This record gives sequence, structure tokens and C-alpha cells, in this order.
Amino acid sequence: MKELAKFWYYSHHPNDCELLTRDEKIWVDKLNRVGISYFRPLVTVALSKGIAAEKRVRLFKAIERFIFVCFRLGMFQSSYQNHIYYNKASELFETSNEAIVDDVINNLNNKTDAAMQEALDKFKARMIRSYKQEDGFYDWKNLKYFLYEAEFEKYLKSGIERLVAEDYFLKGEKDKFSIEHVYPQTPNEWYWRNTYRNFTDEEKRSLTNSLGNLLPLSRSVNSSLQNHIFDKKKERYSRGSHSEAEVAGNRDWTAKEIYERGMRLLEFMNDRWALGLNRTFLAETLNIEFVNDGRDEKPEITYSEIIEKKPRTEEERYRKSDRITVEQYLQDKKENMTSLFGSLKAEILETCLDAEEYVIPRYVAYKKNGKNFVEVQVQGSNIMTLSLAPDVSEDLVGKKIPDGYKWTLNYRCYLKTEEDIPDVMKVIKHSYEKR
Repeated sequence: MKELAKFWYYSHHPNDCELLTRDEKIWVDKLNRVGISYFRPLVTVALSKGIAAEKRVRLFKAIERFIFVCFRLGMFQSSYQNHIYYNKASELFETSNEAIVDDVINNLNNKTDAAMQEALDKFKARMIRSYKQEDGFYDWKNLKYFLYEAEFEKYLKSGIERLVAEDYFLKGEKDKFSIEHVYPQTPNEWYWRNTYRNFTDEEKRSLTNSLGNLLPLSRSVNSSLQNHIFDKKKERYSRGSHSEAEVAGNRDWTAKEIYERGMRLLEFMNDRWALGLNRTFLAETLNIEFVNDGRDEKPEITYSEIIEKKPRTEEERYRKSDRITVEQYLQDKKENMTSLFGSLKAEILETCLDAEEYVIPRYVAYKKNGKNFVEVQVQGSNIMTLSLAPDVSEDLVGKKIPDGYKWTLNYRCYLKTEEDIPDVMKVIKHSYEKR
């Protein structure tokens, strides 16, 4: 077991192992980035045995595809099929029979193919629902991994690395990477308003958060570019990653470019993980077909029309009852609280499947049947949730608000770290079920 501990370490840090080939290191790194989950014992044992490097790579590829399809697209339960691969890890450890690896590879490929349609249907439905809540692909928890894989493919073809994984996936640093909206979330400049004048506000929000409009950038660069016109953004993109340079190669950034890049990215997904999808399914998943509806062009907006309009004051823009975006709500919040909110939001949407998000300056609400079942307020050093008081006797976190206040959402909880999320989610689930 002492010897095995060394390979457990290498399963976390493959580049520290001189015995592994470059391809083995690449694929173990991918497993750690995509979320290796319950496969770490199997990977550890496979590294410790005298198995051919080529066969280990095939094993790692099969594991990564299974994880991406079942868990990152399909969002299956985290324990899905785990007993099979725990048993296989134990069997390989005890017998060192290399045929077990072949059996696992075949089993993984068959399980992935069998689960494929269900996983893809769930992913498509979740993306469509996310567009209704105005977040689109921007809300996909695994967007960062996917965009890096698209970038890595370009690196393999060119031989030039322009986006370093260690920097891209680093957490907690000021210069960490974030997702840039090429067509900005607040498109106030004349260029953007004129270019997208043919679309409704709802369609513009869909385009903003569409897959083809999203680009990984360092947080400092993202902050400096923000709402600049496309020509200004292109100057920075041209010196960045392969993905940035590709976007910079466009003369303009219109809805057509967003659609076409989104389709290329989904086609890459289709090929990279062998999903077997047709173009119609990809277009439906992208969910911005209105771009191609052949509508009449509206007259161009003149620059004078923009500058003559008196901008609303901050107070006018954000009345207490005005609906705003999540990004606007979070823009002045602390980074650690923003991250905690993102994790809580993901759990709410995953647990409460028909929840609708509604954001005003005071809080982020989640509704069922048109009624709030939880309101989330991001504060200085914690997050407060208000929900319906549970009608159960089990020991739950939080506290009921005195009846004298006559609040409908009369149960309050606080979160300070991600460890608090499971307990608070029990309360939120009770509230959701009561609605």
C-alpha cells in the first residue's frame, strides 16, 4: 500500500512522474480537470501496474468520455455506475490481469454509448431552460473545461501553446481566467447598438450568453476590455490564445458570427466526444435560430441618436423593483461571495428542475409556479436565504422568523462557505416542494 500511495500522488500530479509518457500525462491532467471523481482508485492502480502506455491512454480516454457525457452533459447522479469501477479497480489491484483493463475500456465505451441519448436530451433541455432564465451557455458549469479543450485542439494542430492550463484553471488568483462576452452584456456603444438593432432585448440577451459569444480571458484583460467596440477588442485578442486570434480574424462581430462560431464549437464537441449528433440537433441546442429567420433590416441608428439621448442615472436604472441581470446584481460583491453564490445557484437549479430565476437589485429569487420559494441575498461576508418554513421536525439549519413580521418567506439561513450548501439546500428543497 505504501508503494500505491506514490501512484495516488501521481494521479494528482502526473507531470512529476518520469515513468509516464507525454500522452499519459496529458490525459491524466484532463481527468483531473474534468473531475476524476470515483475513478481515481482505478487510475491509481492502472498507473502502478506494468500496463502498456498505449493501453493506459485508451483507458484514460474512455474514462474522460464517460465522465463528460454522463456527468458534464447529462448531469447524472454522481454515484452513477460507481460500484462497477470500484470493483474493477480492486480486481486489477489483486490480480494484475491486464485483460481487466480491456474489459473496463469496452464496458466504459458501451455504457457511454447506451447513456448518450438521455444525456444529450438532458443537456439540450437544460440549455433551453437556461436561455429562458437569460443565462444560456454562460451558466453551464463545465463551460471552462469545454472551451479549454477547444483551445487545446488548436494547440495540437499548430504546435504552439498560447493558453497555459496551469494558469487557466488556477483558482483564487487575481489574474485567473474568466469568461469574456465578445458582444458585451451592457452594449452601450454605438457600434454594438447599431449592429444588433434588428433584435429584441430578449434576443440580444440570448446572443450575449450564446456559446459562440463566449471566450476565455484573464480577469484583468476582461475587466480592461469590458464594453469596448469590436475593433478595440480585436487588438487584444490578436495577441492572445488561438481562440482569441480566431475571433480577432473577423471583420465585424455580428449575430451571424456568434451563430457560426457556436455551431463550430458544438461540431467540435460532437467530434471530440463522438456524440453522433446531426446538425439539426446541434442548432436546436445552440437555440438562437432566430438569427437566420430572414427578417427585414431596420434603418441604421445614427451616432447622433445615441449621444443625444440623456442616460438614466444609476438610481433610475436600478429601482428596487426593476429586473436586472445576475451579473449586474453581483458586480459590486466580493469575489469569494460571488463564487459561493455560483455554487449555491448551481445546486438550486440542479435540485429544483423547473425553477425560474428572477433578479432585482435587492435579491436573486427562484420561483415555482410564479411564486418565490427562495430569495438569495449576497452580503459582505455571507449569503442569506429566505424560504418557506419547513413543516418537518428534523433538525435543520436556520431559524424561523417571528410571526409578527408576517413575511411569506419566513425562514432564514446563512452560508459562509461551500460546506454550508448541503444543509441549506435541505431547507430550500422543503420550500420548493411546498410551492
